[in-house]
Amino acid sequence: MLFNWNRLKKIVPLIVLVVVVTAGFAYWEKISGTFNFLKNPFEFSRNDNNEKDSSDDNKKKDDNDSLQVEVVTDTDRLVVKVEEARTPEELGQGLMYRENLCENCGMVFYFKTDRTGGFWMKNCEIPLDIIFIDSAGEIVDIKRDFEPCNEEICPSYTPMKVYRYALEVNAGWCEKNDVEVGDKVEGLDP
Repeated sequence: MLFNWNRLKKIVPLIVLVVVVTAGFAYWEKISGTFNFLKNPFEFSRNDNNEKDSSDDNKKKDDNDSLQVEVVTDTDRLVVKVEEARTPEELGQGLMYRENLCENCGMVFYFKTDRTGGFWMKNCEIPLDIIFIDSAGEIVDIKRDFEPCNEEICPSYTPMKVYRYALEVNAGWCEKNDVEVGDKVEGLDP
């Protein structure tokens, strides 16, 4: 007999599963526009057009409508222009594949609850300082000079205390500006 029905019975459920999963990802991409599974199954896309909705009007902005936070040290108030990471896709992407970051620029990671999880530098192109901030705006830990990693398995850094926000800036920025644990960050919008 040329056709083996028993073999077909075993393969059909697998084929159906693959079709359903692929269709689900394609549908998710269509309705959300945020997950490009069909282009690269391991990479989230980013919305780089920087469109903000009207709820962003109460956030602190500079003259160029850039979002900003202020890092308050014992001797200075440092303005940092920031991008925000709020969605799972943005939190997962972070500053991956970024080739440069202006001197007083960074990215703020907003988490809905306090957390203890770490950060890693997978697919980052530039070294960074990561400032971990609690829900009251106090800096609870700083990972200085975190080096990029383009390996399959990368080291991660877990801060010593729980945090609600993380601010990534260029490596050396904290040392240059005397930013220390206990300093404050103002302008974070929960």
